[in-house]
Amino acid sequence: MEPSTINTLFKKLSDSIPPKPQTELLHRNQFELLVSVILSAQATDVSVNKVTPKLFAKFPTPEKMHAVGAEKIFSYIRSIGLAPNPSQKISHLHGAQRV
Repeated sequence: MEPSTINTLFKKLSDSIPPKPQTELLHRNQFELLVSVILSAQATDVSVNKVTPKLFAKFPTPEKMHAVGAEKIFSYIRSIGLAPNPSQKISHLHGAQRV
């Protein structure tokens, strides 16, 4: 493929991407988005959006999620068919979220 053809294709692709891509995951801040993304890696966005409002209402910060531990977090996300692994990752975000 000619370089000019490749450049034209990339330009068309670039022009088709919105300047501020949106996600279907419901979130109010970076921490909630990060948790939702961790969950959506193994579940649909729709199912994640069903469990996160209650989770975030009860444990709105990384520190609060860490304090309750993975088992309690898992009790909130179990209904969407996830293994315990995501809840363990989420419970350890208390220091990783600082940007």
